[in-house]
Amino acid sequence: MDRLVRADWFGPLLVTLVAVIGMAAFSPSFLSPLNIQVLLLALCINGLIAFSQMIIIAIGQMNLSVGAIGGLAAISFAGLMEVWGVPAPLDAGDFDALFTTDRPVIFAFHGYPHLVHRLTYKRRNHANMHIRGYSEEGTTTTPFDMVVRNRPDRFHLAVAAIDLIPGLAAHAAHARQHLSEALERHRRYIVEHGEDMGARVGQCKPH
Repeated sequence: MDRLVRADWFGPLLVTLVAVIGMAAFSPSFLSPLNIQVLLLALCINGLIAFSQMIIIAIGQMNLSVGAIGGLAAISFAGLMEVWGVPAPLDAGDFDALFTTDRPVIFAFHGYPHLVHRLTYKRRNHANMHIRGYSEEGTTTTPFDMVVRNRPDRFHLAVAAIDLIPGLAAHAAHARQHLSEALERHRRYIVEHGEDMGARVGQCKPH
């Protein structure tokens, strides 16, 4: 028993068990099948990162940068996808059927646009992929102005649709002008009042 207690892994294991018992007592749903599945998936990710660190150190590279670890973890996970039964990405036919091969696609993404571009770089319609997402514009500003500055807001998306859909610009010039004027009113209001339009009466929609 003394040997077990002195083992390096005994302390962390004991703390983990106490934490699990405490969380289960506080919230019975903590041990639900869905939550256990989520926890195991999180452990798998951390395990892959730890495995990547171990391999990097073992081969003598000692490169513990985020890029090196993330790259090796991604390669390791990709190799295990088939074993775990993780669905494969869309094949070329299904992707083309969904996004077409020659039409503009406007993609509103709540993240960095380059992440989507990387996923679609070798697809047939990549040149027509127009990703609107976080481009690190705006710091101390209002919630809606942050969205406007990064251009995934409803006004910029509508303007992009008018500009990119063939033949639509000639028939929607008035609508485009209206959207541009709305953005200009928003900009002036932000500068003058320091809050989103309609925020005082709860009418401001975040997107």
